[in-house]
Amino acid sequence: MSVVAHKVIRGALIYTIAGYASQAISFASSLILLRLLTPEHYGVFGLAVVLGSIFGRIKTWGLGQLLLAETDPNDIEISTQFWLSVGLSIIVVLVMLAAVPLLALIYSPSQVWLAVLVAAISIFDGEGVASMSETLLERDLRYDLISLIMIGSLILSLLITILLAALGLKGWALLGGLVAKTVSYCAAMLIAAPRKPKFAFSIPYARWMMSQGRKLFWGGMGSYFAFSYDDLAVGTFAGSVALGLYRKAYDWSLIPTAIVGGINGVAGATYAKVKEDRAALSQATSSMLGIVAMIALPSSVGLALISREFILALFPAAWLPAASMLQILMIFSLLRPIRESFSGLATAVKRNDVVSKIGIIQTVAMLVFCTIFTLLWGANGAALSAGLTTAAGLIVLYREILQHYVDVNYREALLMPGLATLLGAVVTIAASFVYLPAQPWPALLYKMTIFSAIYIGTLFLTARSRLLMFLNMLLGSFRRKEPVTTTAPST
Repeated sequence: MSVVAHKVIRGALIYTIAGYASQAISFASSLILLRLLTPEHYGVFGLAVVLGSIFGRIKTWGLGQLLLAETDPNDIEISTQFWLSVGLSIIVVLVMLAAVPLLALIYSPSQVWLAVLVAAISIFDGEGVASMSETLLERDLRYDLISLIMIGSLILSLLITILLAALGLKGWALLGGLVAKTVSYCAAMLIAAPRKPKFAFSIPYARWMMSQGRKLFWGGMGSYFAFSYDDLAVGTFAGSVALGLYRKAYDWSLIPTAIVGGINGVAGATYAKVKEDRAALSQATSSMLGIVAMIALPSSVGLALISREFILALFPAAWLPAASMLQILMIFSLLRPIRESFSGLATAVKRNDVVSKIGIIQTVAMLVFCTIFTLLWGANGAALSAGLTTAAGLIVLYREILQHYVDVNYREALLMPGLATLLGAVVTIAASFVYLPAQPWPALLYKMTIFSAIYIGTLFLTARSRLLMFLNMLLGSFRRKEPVTTTAPST
């Protein structure tokens, strides 16, 4: 196995472990926070976040992706990307300040100014000051360092949030946590980056980045509407309490995505490394999809099966209405990890126009579906629209990229995990009709045990060799030493 392959597999494993750790830490903190804060607290802050993120689309030109795709960027190109990212982030805040009078016609002044604060904090996020450093570490496949920084900033954020909520500053707790997370992440990234930005700027290169980024801009816009407009619709049409419930259901629906985050997190860099070799690119795409399917399919379906028991066993009864939303979000929860397993493929094959097309289609789909469905069925309608919008983007990606640039064995990647998941769901539902414990905890464990046993047993019997092969690849990437390469000194 090549040195690059070792680094990619190791990076995927580290990123996956970090994803598990982040989920575990966030989940553990939620056991405390959901008792200190109400759905309305989450709804008010969530609406501020989504308002800030709408204006934040101004800076989503994919500048980090463009820098990542460069073969060997020089200091001027790196610095140009940094200053462009910072400049666009500042423009976001200025535009939002100018829009305050208009926003105040729809939302309360406190909500509007909270949104402005959120936008100001985002200057330091992964699309702003931290963008260049994050991209350079990804280029070097330093996912171990990225993961440590990510987990450290998350822990700090949650500690600050819990502390403020416990002190009675509930209205500021979530904002304080956001400040701690964003600023600490940015500072650590700047320190860890292998190269630092300089006071240099290339106008021609900036023009090129903005020209290419225009295509990625619409992709970013589509991602926003696919994954954030539903918050705006629920908060505007259904109210802050409904938004608070929906945001938690949405967060829980992301558990499958987070579990495979390590694999999908290295997808873009992996595709960029092998983009010139169709066979290698096809193999990388197939491997990503197969691994994601084995984890995401059962996670999504299983989460929907235990949604009611999950909430009753772990959280106050005030959060129970989120169970129906979580069940409907199963479509989104299932498709999003699969969609993200192809992340970076269009950019790797230099088809940024497809990213733009996906963005436009997803934007239209979410605007239409979410607006209509939320008006009809409230937060449950928004949950349905999230799944349909993700499906629309996946269809475009398949028709424009997957059919033409890679040869993926979808039957091999999806059939066995899909059948094992279906069998597990059917048996679990049937068993629940026969007998289901009355108390939440026993019922939760009962369903989880049956579903997990059926899924794992079926998959082990039907795809044992594939599971063992992947496990050996992971273990091998840590056992085997990278070959030492010696070069003659230049003269």
